[in-house]
Amino acid sequence: MSGRARAGRPTKAKSGERVAVNPRAPRRDRANAAPRPILRTLTKFTARAVLGVVILAIFVFGVFPTGSYVEQRNELQDAETELSELQADNANLEARIARLESDEEIERVAREEHGMVFPTDESYLVLPPGE
Repeated sequence: MSGRARAGRPTKAKSGERVAVNPRAPRRDRANAAPRPILRTLTKFTARAVLGVVILAIFVFGVFPTGSYVEQRNELQDAETELSELQADNANLEARIARLESDEEIERVAREEHGMVFPTDESYLVLPPGE
């Protein structure tokens, strides 16, 4: 070095002498000494505030919608199950309608479920043995 000190760093060396500068050593400027702790406090506060906002954003946009999504997925599965059961019931009813269009099925239902007979037939009722 040609005897010049670095800008912003006071030295006690005379011209032509080399001075070792420790970059980790605190500055001795009294003008900048007071704002440093306040600046560090503000920086720590800002970092904590940003971290808090990030965590809040994760909860708002991540956790709460996920619970809602799981609930809606379960409701959708329940609705799909109910739909498949109703479609099966409809298929069974349509098959029964097709069977009831035949004369044989109408006669069977009239005899078994309603106890009806043709006018020329005789109907007997068998009672269980009494006590």
